[in-house]
Formats: sequence, structure tokens, C-alpha cells
Amino acid sequence: PLAGKKGLELVSVISENVTEIKSDKLRFEQIFINLLTNAIKFTEVGSVCIACELVDDTLVTKVTDTGIGIEEKDLEKLFIPFSQIETGITRNHEGTGLGLSISKKLSEKLGGAITVESEPGVGSTFTVTLPLS
Repeated sequence: PLAGKKGLELVSVISENVTEIKSDKLRFEQIFINLLTNAIKFTEVGSVCIACELVDDTLVTKVTDTGIGIEEKDLEKLFIPFSQIETGITRNHEGTGLGLSISKKLSEKLGGAITVESEPGVGSTFTVTLPLS
């Protein structure tokens, strides 16, 4: 519904080799709710894509947006609790700055990791890797 309100295309690409994983369902869902909500929040035009594939014994899921992007110097701040990156003179996006730090901690508790690649004006890709069991 959030993407639809903004006229964004929401795309999912699930590789045929993806199977069930054994994990904490609530924590797993929270990670991706946080990432998808952020992607939609910071994207005004274009799309948000979630792509999932199995690489060896690891589930690799990428959430990619065509949003505002993030300066390289600000990437390290993303996962610090209550830290937010100013996107201009006036802050246009609400939030507490907890979603990404929570997602990082949850992915680590599940035995995985989360990384980010971004380019200002182009968008961001958050990659979550989780073991199958």
C-alpha cells in the first residue's frame, strides 16, 4: 500500500533455487519490513525491488530502490542507533533512526549480515545474507 500511494513499482524477483530456510520468522520479517519501508520512504519516483537467491548455503536478499541515495561519507552512520542523515536544509523524512540498526542486529543474531551500496541521486541497495539454518 505504501508503494502504491506514491505510484512506485514494487518488484520481487525470487530465484528458482530459493527454498525454505530455518530461521526466526518474526525477526526475519522485521528486517525486511524495515528495509522495504525505508526504500519506499526515500523513493519518490521509480521502483523498489526485492531480489532473493541462494548462493551456496546462504540466502542473499537485496532490497534496491531508485531513491535519493546516500553519500559514501554517510554510509557508516546508517547502522548507528538514533543516527539520521540530513538530506537537505529541512528534514523531509520522519523516523527515529532505529530501523537500520535493528535490522543489522537482527541479521547478525540470525547468523548473517547486512551491507549497503548507494549512489546519491541514483538509489541504494541493501544486501542481507542469512544462513539456511
